[in-house]
Parts: sequence; C-alpha cells; structure tokens
Amino acid sequence: MDNTDPEGKATTLRAEVRSICHNCGDWTLQTADPSTVIEAAEGIAERLAGEVLTERQALAYLLREVVELDRETVAAAVDSSPSNVDNLQRRATEKVDDARRVVDELDTLQSGEE
Repeated sequence: MDNTDPEGKATTLRAEVRSICHNCGDWTLQTADPSTVIEAAEGIAERLAGEVLTERQALAYLLREVVELDRETVAAAVDSSPSNVDNLQRRATEKVDDARRVVDELDTLQSGEE
C-alpha cells in the first residue's frame, strides 16, 4: 500500500479526470468537465483536512498538483484570488513534502537502516 495515498484517492481522481469526456471530438485530448472534477476533489479535500492541511490547502493541492487545473479555475473553485491559490498550493506542498520526509524516516528506522 502506498503510504502517501493510503486509500488511492489521488489515483481515483486522476482516472476520473482522464475518463470524463467534455469535448469528445478528439479522443487523444479528452478533458473533464471542471465542475465534476472540483466536486470530486472537494470530497477528498474534506477527508484530507485535519491537523496538517486545511481543507482549502488540500483542495488547492489536489486541483493544482494532482489534477493540474489552471490557477484561475482553482481560484474560482475556492472563491479566492489566483495569488492566494498559489500561496495555498505552496504551503500545502511544503506540508506534504515534510510529511513524506517523516514517513520515509520512520520507514528507514523500522527497517533497521540508517
């Protein structure tokens, strides 16, 4: 099981983004309806929010880093400015990276390596 995504939510969200056809004229360039993707991401962000990430940070991270939506679309989704989305994303990325570092260190300690 992947410790960075224990329930496979990011993988599911990526698959949903790639499978929902918004403009099916060219099957190689399918795009999801942003409102469908945002709705799915909101549910995941709500579950990710807690001591480490706020719900808005989690949502900005999911929509920018995982789904790769543009900052203006994400700004509209979180009812904020694009520059604030950048701040939310940056802060979330720092926290996620730090959490990964901690998990990696714990894995190293448990395996007896140093």
